Amino acid sequence: MPGADRCTVPETVPAVGAYIKAPSAASDDGYIYGDRLWERMQEFVEFQGLARRPDSDA
Repeated sequence: MPGADRCTVPETVPAVGAYIKAPSAASDDGYIYGDRLWERMQEFVEFQGLARRPDSDA
């Protein structure tokens, strides 16, 4: 469409176990990406009650 704004989605995603050195809601100095992702996913009704697979099953 002429004149339409374009938005892009980054193609790089951190590894699930990546430690992100950034402030989080827990007021610490960073967080594990996969843990934060899971925490945020649980805010959506589609994912509520979904059991997380333990790390040992990976």
